[in-house]
Amino acid sequence: PARASLRYTNVETHQRGFKKPPLLGKEELDPEDMSLWGIYRLGVFFRRLGYGWIAPELRRFDVDGALFLSFEWQDYVDLGFTQSHVIKRILLQVEKRKFFRTHRDLPVTLVRRDRR
Repeated sequence: PARASLRYTNVETHQRGFKKPPLLGKEELDPEDMSLWGIYRLGVFFRRLGYGWIAPELRRFDVDGALFLSFEWQDYVDLGFTQSHVIKRILLQVEKRKFFRTHRDLPVTLVRRDRR
């Protein structure tokens, strides 16, 4: 797993520090809703699962949280996941998250595409 210290930057003074600013309150740094995740946060998710090697592919194909949630099985294969048990493990990790109980998939017309 990746380990790092979080640093906060004041956008006005450009000062950096390790202490969480009071303005953030109890707001989580790790948003639960994966559809709001950017490419970097999605890469952290995969590194925590032990698949850090996929992070460059996520950047290469510009995969963020919203796009990731619309993946079909073949999309995982295209990224480089070739073993079905690995794909199932990833899907189970997504389903475990709290946001997934109320998550609604995108309409099929938005995510369906012809593969040749």
